[in-house]
Amino acid sequence: MTDQTPITPPREPVIGDNSKAQEEAILAMIAENGIDTILSVYIGSHSTKIDKLVVRGAELKASVDRAVIDSQDKADNGATVLKMITTLESVADADKKDIKGPILTASKALDAVFKSIADGADSTKKALKKKLGAFEDEKEQKAAAERARLQAEAEQAQRAAEAAAAAGSATQAEIASQKAETLAEQAQTHAAVKTRSAAGASVHTRKDRRWEITDHALLAPDFWKPDEDKISAAVKGLTDDEITAGGKLAGIRTYFETAIVGR
Repeated sequence: MTDQTPITPPREPVIGDNSKAQEEAILAMIAENGIDTILSVYIGSHSTKIDKLVVRGAELKASVDRAVIDSQDKADNGATVLKMITTLESVADADKKDIKGPILTASKALDAVFKSIADGADSTKKALKKKLGAFEDEKEQKAAAERARLQAEAEQAQRAAEAAAAAGSATQAEIASQKAETLAEQAQTHAAVKTRSAAGASVHTRKDRRWEITDHALLAPDFWKPDEDKISAAVKGLTDDEITAGGKLAGIRTYFETAIVGR
């Protein structure tokens, strides 16, 4: 069984209205009845006013269509009709603003609601990505340290193999050599565990190139404005080692910043 409760369109705004209360009332009405129904009923509630304007416009058009201006009296009458047409335009524009007022209010209220949602989601996402980025940085640092440890052990095992071979111990040299190869391979392939969502999607990272001015007096002339596009282009042309070193561009510190690119 469908709800037969009649829909009451919003009244025309008047001086002294509480804008916030009006917004909330319109939003509640839209939520209850649906925007298409609301618009249909609302516009229909003004049909008498709109119909009068349409009829008046048709009357004036018919008068102009019939007019034959061949005397001063008829010209004077034409000037009077012209004034009537101008008045119709003014009244129609004023009525349009009155009728559209609550609709525009509702539209702005909806825009504000969804902008708040979008801004909040964006802020929350950035905060989480920053935390994930810090964790991924720490995890990669640990993985890099582990690779360095494995590589150092591989080099130590290789030296032991060379020493055993020089001492004439072929068996010990073979054992040490195999250990060195295994450790070297582990050092090459060791990687941090990937972060994954409950759905199985992994979080990926990339190293975004960032910069900040450390000394304006040392800036190159091209960067005096400074032109951020030029600086970014210059940073893009640096090697990874130059980015890490940070001193390639005078007056600017370059560095890598971890960005989360997973969805």
